[in-house]
Amino acid sequence: MKPNEQYKDMMEFQFGLFNNANNSMINSIDDAFQMIMDGKGFGIGAQFHNVSKAQIYGIEISTNGVYNFNKNTTVSFLLLLIII
Repeated sequence: MKPNEQYKDMMEFQFGLFNNANNSMINSIDDAFQMIMDGKGFGIGAQFHNVSKAQIYGIEISTNGVYNFNKNTTVSFLLLLIII
């Protein structure tokens, strides 16, 4: 990734509990418990939001390799670190 990468029409994903009445995200266990006590249900799932223009700062470091235990056993690996 290039430094200061800019994106158009970027999507953001939110996973969690949602109020079925208005599709708003439930932000705490207390809110979920209160909905149950009030006899209302909630949904578990994901919402997708278009955040339009976005600029992401961060670094990415990766390495890979192969380790041969013996002639019949080989391990390939990929290590990746992303800091945003």
